Amino acid sequence: QAVKLDLVVAPEAFHQELPTPASDQAVLGRLLVEVILGSRVRKEFPGILFQALGEPYSVAAWQRIESRLAPLSGCLYRMCLDDPARRYTDLKQAAVALEQALAAAERGCSSATHPS
Repeated sequence: QAVKLDLVVAPEAFHQELPTPASDQAVLGRLLVEVILGSRVRKEFPGILFQALGEPYSVAAWQRIESRLAPLSGCLYRMCLDDPARRYTDLKQAAVALEQALAAAERGCSSATHPS
């Protein structure tokens, strides 16, 4: 099933004129979650929860899916946060974090958990 792009919008896109690199990062994170987990993730973690990721009720829902996103769950969580200031500084930093999480998993270390 194709990804529905209307369901993949950065939270800040509703109140700013133009997208920013932080907006792109949030969208990329959401797309990666859907690519990894498939479209069924929309039932377990609907778009409205992505729009509020970082709020207690959405964090609880994220915790139900994060084990299936390992070893990238911590990186994806940060990329998808509702507050752009809490995301990675730029896409390059996000890409480095994703690469490091994968490398750590290959070495048998799982240090990629989301912040509480």
